[in-house]
Amino acid sequence: YTWAVEEIYPSTSAWETEYKNVEKEIDFSTFKGNLSNKKAFLDCMKKQEKIDLIQKSITEKEICRCYFSYDPSFFYCYPNAVNDRFILGQEEDDFLLDGYFIRKISHLKKVEIRMDHCNAINQMIGVTDQVMHPGVDITDWRSIFESLSSIDTFVIIEDNTCEQFAIGVI
Repeated sequence: YTWAVEEIYPSTSAWETEYKNVEKEIDFSTFKGNLSNKKAFLDCMKKQEKIDLIQKSITEKEICRCYFSYDPSFFYCYPNAVNDRFILGQEEDDFLLDGYFIRKISHLKKVEIRMDHCNAINQMIGVTDQVMHPGVDITDWRSIFESLSSIDTFVIIEDNTCEQFAIGVI
């Protein structure tokens, strides 16, 4: 199917600008040359669906239920930022925010927006007012650690695959 770009964007240059912006935000290089493979194509689409759902949760301040490959359970969170490599958010447990996390998108098996009364209760008691981006740049590992270093506070770094962790100031 061919799209009539002029029906969606006011000009070709507006389309090209939007395309370049999306290209900067999402790195699909790991799928390059593999999209003819059905599994690789589906993985690529699923990854984008997860990112889109997380972005919706950020915009609407909704709780997400996240399942990661290294954990048989799930946890609830309010995402603060997402890109094609990482998710940054605040963990939510029983109507309390319980610290920030940064995890790899590649480890995210499944994400759902929590559709029950918790969002309404969190809004009513002010939990959603406490949801805020901590100023950590999640572009890549270097920017993450540089951002954490500038915050000058204790952080816990965990490797959930082998259950090791370190606590301290970066």
